[in-house]
Amino acid sequence: MKRSGRKRHNIFSKKPGDRRLLGILIGQIIYTSEDLERRDLILDDRPYAGYTYLGVSVHRTDPEIMDTIELDVGIVGPDSYAEDDLLHLSLSVL
Repeated sequence: MKRSGRKRHNIFSKKPGDRRLLGILIGQIIYTSEDLERRDLILDDRPYAGYTYLGVSVHRTDPEIMDTIELDVGIVGPDSYAEDDLLHLSLSVL
């Protein structure tokens, strides 16, 4: 197997000129059907669904490449509060 001329990188290795960034994120993905009035299963459309998650990411950059590793933990279904839309719910509390 022929390898390219690029060096292999390890996100946890530290070399001169490297920068590391830590990211913490919260997110919510909401899926809705095109027809908002229908409540039955529409076979050729995406069903209502939601995913709310918390994540952490590590990024390592050097002049040639950026490596990223991310771990997300979340919940799906009614307990994800996707029906309530967390952004609007949090703004109404303020």
